[in-house]
Amino acid sequence: MSIADTCTNTPLVPPDRCDPSDLAQPCYHCAEPVPEGLSLTVSIDNEDRAMCCIGCQAVAGAIVEYGLTDYYRFRQGSANKPAELVPEQLQHFRAYDDDAVQQCLVESKDGNIKSISLVLTEISCPACTWLIESRLSAMQGIRNIQVNYSTQRAQLQWDDSKIRLSAILRTIETLGYRARPYDTSQGHRQLDEEQKQQLRRLGLAGVLGMQVMMLSIALYVGDWSGMEQAYRNFFNWTCLLLTTPVIFYSAQSFFVRAWRDLRLLRTGMDVPVSLGILIAYVNSIWVTLSGSGHVYYDSIVMFVFFLLTARYFEFRARRRSALYLDNIAQLIPAVATRLSGKDAGYQHETVAVVSLRLGDILLIRPGDVIPADGYLIEGETAVDESLLTGESRPVLKSVGDFLIGGAANIDQPVKMRVSRIGKDTMSSHIYRLIEQGQRLKPEWLALSNRISAWFVFAVLALASVTAVYWYVHDPLVWLPVTISVLVVSCPCALSLATPVALSTASTTLMKQGVVLVNANAIEVLNRVTAYVFDKTGTLTMDRLTISDIICLSSLSESQCLVIAGAIESNSSHPVAQAFARMSPLEKIPLATDIRNHAGEGITAEVDGRRYCIGTDKFIRQQTGNKLELESYRTPETINNNYVLFADENEIHCLFVLQYVVRDGAKELFDYLGKRGKSVSVLSGDNEKTTKALVDFLGLKEMFAGRTADQKMAHIRAMQLRGEKVAMIGDGVNDAPVLACADVSIAMGDGTALASANADLILLNSRLDKLVTVIELAAVTRAIIQQNLCWAIFYNLLAVPLAVMGMVSPWMAALGMSLSSLIVVINSGRVNRMGNCVEVSNARTSA
Repeated sequence: MSIADTCTNTPLVPPDRCDPSDLAQPCYHCAEPVPEGLSLTVSIDNEDRAMCCIGCQAVAGAIVEYGLTDYYRFRQGSANKPAELVPEQLQHFRAYDDDAVQQCLVESKDGNIKSISLVLTEISCPACTWLIESRLSAMQGIRNIQVNYSTQRAQLQWDDSKIRLSAILRTIETLGYRARPYDTSQGHRQLDEEQKQQLRRLGLAGVLGMQVMMLSIALYVGDWSGMEQAYRNFFNWTCLLLTTPVIFYSAQSFFVRAWRDLRLLRTGMDVPVSLGILIAYVNSIWVTLSGSGHVYYDSIVMFVFFLLTARYFEFRARRRSALYLDNIAQLIPAVATRLSGKDAGYQHETVAVVSLRLGDILLIRPGDVIPADGYLIEGETAVDESLLTGESRPVLKSVGDFLIGGAANIDQPVKMRVSRIGKDTMSSHIYRLIEQGQRLKPEWLALSNRISAWFVFAVLALASVTAVYWYVHDPLVWLPVTISVLVVSCPCALSLATPVALSTASTTLMKQGVVLVNANAIEVLNRVTAYVFDKTGTLTMDRLTISDIICLSSLSESQCLVIAGAIESNSSHPVAQAFARMSPLEKIPLATDIRNHAGEGITAEVDGRRYCIGTDKFIRQQTGNKLELESYRTPETINNNYVLFADENEIHCLFVLQYVVRDGAKELFDYLGKRGKSVSVLSGDNEKTTKALVDFLGLKEMFAGRTADQKMAHIRAMQLRGEKVAMIGDGVNDAPVLACADVSIAMGDGTALASANADLILLNSRLDKLVTVIELAAVTRAIIQQNLCWAIFYNLLAVPLAVMGMVSPWMAALGMSLSSLIVVINSGRVNRMGNCVEVSNARTSA
C-alpha cells in the first residue's frame, strides 16, 4: 500500500464515530472532516495543523521533514485522488526506499548497513565536494561519504535503521546539487549532455562576443577620434542586446552556483565572478539608458567566454577519467557460451553472465571477451589484456594459465573453468580500487581547498575596501577598479592546481597497468629512501607450477594431489593456485575445519582425517614428523620450492614447486641503485632459497625466514632510523607489512587482502613498471608545484595591480581565464610526459 493510499484507508477511529454532526474541522492535508475527539496534528510553518488519520499525519510529517511545505502554499484546492495527496517530488525520493528498487542499486552489508554509488550534478569546484561531505557526515546514520570531484560520483554508506536513502537524497538537493544512483549508461548520457550544454554556452558566448568586440572597437576609436552621440547610443544598445543572452544563458551556471553558495552561507569561487559580471552589466545598462559614461559589455562577454573555455578544458580532463573508469566497468560481456556434458559430447548453451557459477566450463572463441576469471583447461591462445594491465602486446596463454575476465581472446578457441564471478573478478576489483583511489583526497588537496575558501573571503573584503577608497579619491574609476579586483583574483587556478593533475596522473597510471589507490603515495614516493621486496609472488611470479611429486607413503600421486587440492582450494596463496591448476576436473572431496597459518602452512580435515600442508618446520611442529630436504634439493637450480603433505602419522609426499623470476627485476634494481636507493629482500622463505635468488639478482641485503610480525618489526626499525620505506609485497602474510610501510605497493595478481592494504597496485607482471611509477610520481609532484607556484605568483602580481587601478576589466577577465587555462594545460603534461617515460623504459627493457 502506498503512502497516498494510507491517507484514505487508515482511520484511527471506527466508522460509526464519523457522524457529520460530530465533525469539527477539515483535515489540513486532504480536506476530509476530522472526527470529534481525534487529536492528530502536524506542525506546518510553525502552526499545528489538524489531521484526520494517521496516514495524513505520516505524509504531512514527511513533507515537513523534506522541506516541501511549499506544496501546501501553492496547491490549488483539495486532492481528488489519493496519489495527489503526496507531492511528486516526495514520491520520487520515496521510490528509492523500496526494497525492490534498491535490490539492483544498493549493496547490503552487516545488518542495516547499506552502500550505494551516486552520480552528482552541478558540482563546479573541489569545494563543492567538501560541502557535500561535511553536511552529510554530520547527519545521524551516515557511516561514510566520499565524493570524487574528477568523476562527480559519490560512494555513500549509511545505516538504514537510522536514516532512509530518500532523506539523504533530499538533503543533497537542498544543498543545490542533484543526486541519483549511478548507472554506467546514464553516466555516459550525463557526460555527453554536459559536454553539449557547455559547448552551447561557449558557442553562444563566442559568437555574440565577437560581435560585441567589433562594436566595442568602434566605440574605442570613437573615444579617440570623436563619435556622434546618436551612433554611440546605437552601438551601446546593440551591445546590450547581444550581451544579454550571454548573461542569462552562457553565464547562468555562475549565478546559480553563486546563489547556492550564498544561500548556504559560504563563499565559493563563483561568488566574486558573479558579482563582477552583474556589477559590470548593471552599470552598463545604466550608462546605456542615461547616455553618459563607459560601458563594459566587451569585458563581460570576454570574461564569460574565456572562463567557459577554461572550465570546458577542465571538464574534458574530468571526462577522460570518468570514461576510462566506465570502460573498465563495461568490460564484462552480457552473455557467455557454457559447455555441459561429457568431454565426448559437450552441449553449447548461451547463457547470461550473471547466471554463471563457479566451476562452469566456458568456450571462448576468437574475438570473444572473457566473461569471468578462471583457468585455461584446453587449448592455447593469445589474449589482449591492455585495458586492464597496460600490457600492449598480446599475452600467450596455455593450459593452467589464469584468464582475466574482460580480456579479449584474439587467437584460437579455448575452454576455461570459471574460478571467480561477479564482484569477485579481477576487473571488478580493479574498478573498485580505482574509484576508491579517486575519492580519497591527499593532504595537499585539502590544504589547497582550505586556502581557496579563505582566499575568496579575502577577495570580497579587499574589493569592498578598494571600492570605498577609489569612490572617495576618484569616483570616476571606482567601478572599473572594483570589477577588476573581483574578476582578476578569482581563485580558480588555485583550486584546480592539484585535482586536475592528480586525476590526469591516475588515468595515465591506469593506462599503463598501475592502480593509484592512495593519492598521497605520489607525494611520499618522491621521498622514499629504501625499497623492501618480498620474495615469493613479488620478485618471482606467483604462478607456481608443481614440477614433481615425490611419494613417501602408500598414497599415489593422484591421491595426494586430490586431497591437497581440496585443502588448498580455499586459499588464494600462490602455492594454493598451483594445486588448483593441477587438480583433476572431477569433483574433489570437501575439506572442513580449515586453518591457515600465515607464511607457514595450512591444516584441514578431509574424510575425517587431519592433514597438513606446509614447510618442513611447520609439518614438524604439527605432526612431529621430520624429513631431511637436503637430499631432495637440486643444486643447479634456484627456482624450487618444497611443500610437504602429511597427516598425524606420516609424511605422504613432497611437492616440488617451481617459479620464475619476474621480468624487469634486474632493470628495476639497476635503476634504484643508480639513484642511491637502498634495496633489500624481506622473505618468509628459508635462507638458502632466498640467498640463491638474491645472488642471482645481484643484490646484497636480504632477511630470510621472517614471520609477519618480524617483518613488521623490521620495517618499523628502518623507519626509526629515519628511512622512508616503500614495501613491495604479495600474499596473505604481506598485508600487515604493507599497511605499516610509508608507501605500499602490491602486485595485482596477489590476494585481495594484500591489494586492499596497498597504496599502489601493479597489474602488469613486469617489475620495471615501478620505474614508470617513480618517474611519473616525480613528474606529477613537479607539475602540481608548478601549478601552485603559478597560481600564487599570478595573484601576488595581478591583485595589487588591479587594486592600484592598473588593470582594466577586460584585462582582468583575460588574465583570470588564462591563469586557469594554463593550470589545466600544464596538468595535461602529466599524461604526455608519462607516455614518454613509458616509451623510454620500454626501449631500455627491450
